[in-house]
Amino acid sequence: MKKEQYYFFILGNNVNLSLAELAACFEKWGSKYQLIRQDQEVAIIQIDDFTNEQFATLGGCKKYGLVNQQTEQIEIQDVTNFILAQAKPERFNFGFSYYGFKLTESKKIGQQFFREGLSIKKELKTRNIKSRLVQSKQEQLSSVIVDKEKMIDQGCDLNIMKLAEKYYLGKTLAVQDYHAFSKRDYGRPKRDARSGMLPPKLARMMLNFAQSKEDDVLLDPFCGSGTVIMEALVLGWQKIYGTDKSKIAIDSTHQNLMWLQQKVSFSEMPHLEILPVMELNKSFDPQSIDQIVTEPYLGPPLRSSVRRNDIDNTIDELTELYALAYRRFAEILKPGGRVVMIWPIFVFKEQLITLEMGRIISELGFVRVDHLAKFKLQDNRLIYQRPEQLVQRRIEIWQRQ
Repeated sequence: MKKEQYYFFILGNNVNLSLAELAACFEKWGSKYQLIRQDQEVAIIQIDDFTNEQFATLGGCKKYGLVNQQTEQIEIQDVTNFILAQAKPERFNFGFSYYGFKLTESKKIGQQFFREGLSIKKELKTRNIKSRLVQSKQEQLSSVIVDKEKMIDQGCDLNIMKLAEKYYLGKTLAVQDYHAFSKRDYGRPKRDARSGMLPPKLARMMLNFAQSKEDDVLLDPFCGSGTVIMEALVLGWQKIYGTDKSKIAIDSTHQNLMWLQQKVSFSEMPHLEILPVMELNKSFDPQSIDQIVTEPYLGPPLRSSVRRNDIDNTIDELTELYALAYRRFAEILKPGGRVVMIWPIFVFKEQLITLEMGRIISELGFVRVDHLAKFKLQDNRLIYQRPEQLVQRRIEIWQRQ
């Protein structure tokens, strides 16, 4: 590995997904990396190099930066000197984000740095630098605050992270483009909340799991309203196909893509077709697709009054549908190509009920991909969930042999 550079990544709410996305992207970019520390939402990773442009392609990290200091204990003067060295003459907004501290610790350190922040403001005033100490009700300055307060180019969001009794200090270099993700989620003309909406951030992570190359051919065979296709276009994919058995879905995708074209430049409109998944072999030649990324039908919406028998029936229905889908995928997918697909997990009386299809898919010539194997976590499952959801999303990655 080249010169040691430690970067910190503030992970999303679904930590495993964020870590797996980082691993998939590092491998795709040919980056040598090593997980140094990880605790809850913070990961310290040694990488030979990392850029803002690379960070912008991610869907699962809130912000990142270069670790400027590792220490056994925090020296206030070192923090002060670092911030003063960042100050710019026109305007300087600065603040602190704390991670990994117990509640009593974070309150104490927050008060300590608030007082130090006021002292820094006074020092900056003597230098004729206008400044603002940016604060939040939370222990951290969110991506929204860091962006709105222009703390990347005109200030400093100093992250103070405690992991395994060691302190890491680093300035935020970039934050997630929350505005663009939100616009593509809520601002597009066609949304169908009743059938379940795939979040654009999750679609972005799934595309990164596919580890696509520039000329790869992408297929979303359950394209719905086009979330996966839209994120693929934003990432620069050019050869994209979308199919769905529903004409309404195809029409919705088309309208969303027309809307997106006014905001994102892409030369060619993806090819869309009304087509059930069992008929994919009628429109696609054998071994003509590089990557399949999709969220299929996950079953009827669940209510809190659902019976176990209803869930079992849905499991049987989906197992049959997915088995047929993977048979078609095996025909049209190139060797080495991947299927990144969501399977549902049903929550029933505190039990998690899921499909068990590993043997079926293995017999079709696929092998499961585990991007978290190197991290040696206790639980390597990739699950996207929100509180009180009755149906969780489990992301499965399988590669054609």
